[in-house]
Amino acid sequence: MPVQDFALDAAATQRIQIHWSTDSEPATVLLNGKILGSLANGQERIVGKDFVLQDSSLLHIQFFENGPQAWLNRLPLAPVAAVADPLPQKKRGGCLTAWLILNLVVVCLFTGLYLLASFGALVSSNTTLPAWIFLLFTLLGIIGIVGLSMLLAWKKIGFYLVAAYVLLNFGLAFPLGLFNGNPRTFTPLIGLAVLYILLRRNSVWEHLT
Repeated sequence: MPVQDFALDAAATQRIQIHWSTDSEPATVLLNGKILGSLANGQERIVGKDFVLQDSSLLHIQFFENGPQAWLNRLPLAPVAAVADPLPQKKRGGCLTAWLILNLVVVCLFTGLYLLASFGALVSSNTTLPAWIFLLFTLLGIIGIVGLSMLLAWKKIGFYLVAAYVLLNFGLAFPLGLFNGNPRTFTPLIGLAVLYILLRRNSVWEHLT
């Protein structure tokens, strides 16, 4: 994996480091070994991306044919020989992993129950809701399962699928008359917020592809 360092001071004790591979993979930007963020795709590399440092200075990273270039407050940074610091390994953390697995189990359970309920509604005329409602929630459950599985595989689109699953479930509860005003109805929204916070911790979000 190519690596390029840029010196932030004359002695090169403060460094910007960029790791990249193919155009389809994110290019990771680090400050002294700590992840600042990433350039997600080839288009973002061509256009360039700004990063605000802790002292409010503006770092700009942009890729050209010969590789990445860096500017600090519109002044070019000098490239220096890369140090042998490895790219930080992906670390999901125990809390996030447990939260993803717990949600996956719960969503699988409810999806299975909705599927069974849809079969029951098809063969019985005593159900209060038609079979298509249970089938709809079954399909939404599959979206949630796929999204959580993709998050476990470090795919960012998984979060958007999970968000769609939660919001669609919550939104459909109103027109279908399933919203009963119980505070527990808002639990999935709280769970989605917790998931987002956990993803933002320890730079997990920046590692998602």
